[in-house]
Amino acid sequence: MKVFVTGIIIIVSFVLQTAIFHQIPYIGVKPDLTTAVVVSLSIILGKDGGAIAGFAGGMIHDVMFSKPVGVDALSYMIVGYLVGMNSERIFKDNLVVPIIFTLGATVLRHSIIIFFYYVFNMGIPFLYYIRNIVLLEGLYNCITAVIIYKLLYAVYHKRFMEEGFKVKRSR
Repeated sequence: MKVFVTGIIIIVSFVLQTAIFHQIPYIGVKPDLTTAVVVSLSIILGKDGGAIAGFAGGMIHDVMFSKPVGVDALSYMIVGYLVGMNSERIFKDNLVVPIIFTLGATVLRHSIIIFFYYVFNMGIPFLYYIRNIVLLEGLYNCITAVIIYKLLYAVYHKRFMEEGFKVKRSR
């Protein structure tokens, strides 16, 4: 059931981001719901669930917006995995946790994107991008992350959500 619900959450967040949040930019910057959702899911589900959710959410972005395909999938997957690695060592009831991880995830994700823009020789005004995009989007994402995390935390602690992301590892 967790896999199904996670897929629905990723799709709904993408639809909300493109249909509603895309219409409310502030100084040209919009919140990135996918980052907030991936961070929240990574905290709740751990590194495997976070990486899978990040890859799925990023691939939807890549397919729909056709930048260099795979950049968003890779960046969200890395964010999901790294945040999920810490999910066992944090207090999941504390709302400061998703705020800190979301801000870090926003900076990390955009650092990965800047790296690939540089590799693919796609010019980007670095200082403008960091100051005007990353910092403002990070603030937006932190605000949305609190709401999203509270909702997802409640959903994933319902009784019907007992089946988890089990990755079988061969030895």
